[in-house]
Amino acid sequence: MEMTVDAFGRQCRIQVLRDSGNVLRNPVDGQPVLVAESEAVQSLLPEAAASIIMGGGGPEDQMAALYNAGFTAFTLLPYHSIGCSEGLLLALKSDAIQAGNRRIPKALIALYHGKIGRGVYHGLWGGERYGVAVAEDSPVDTALQAG
Repeated sequence: MEMTVDAFGRQCRIQVLRDSGNVLRNPVDGQPVLVAESEAVQSLLPEAAASIIMGGGGPEDQMAALYNAGFTAFTLLPYHSIGCSEGLLLALKSDAIQAGNRRIPKALIALYHGKIGRGVYHGLWGGERYGVAVAEDSPVDTALQAG
């Protein structure tokens, strides 16, 4: 499916795979996290931030450099997967992501420095097809639950 990502006053569209095995969530609000190839969202980033992110190094070093450069729209996101018992991903706090007619404000985008879908898709989405699964007591706008 196609998703639109808004950040830094810019917008890009990326093809993503709806991956039911992707249970990566924002530990603060429980929202699903979009995992995207760094290159796929590079056009959203200010030049100085893109230079830091695409320049290599580990997520901790990139986060420190971004923070020192005044970029506060990034965070570190803990994760684990097959073959990796624990790790950190650099994540961008988006203005919003959108799939179909559903807009998800302040969603995290975990930046992956490799190829995800061999050119067919450039991200993984673990939320519902055109929205997010939210708990009843979640602070998320209930309009996202409609449909």
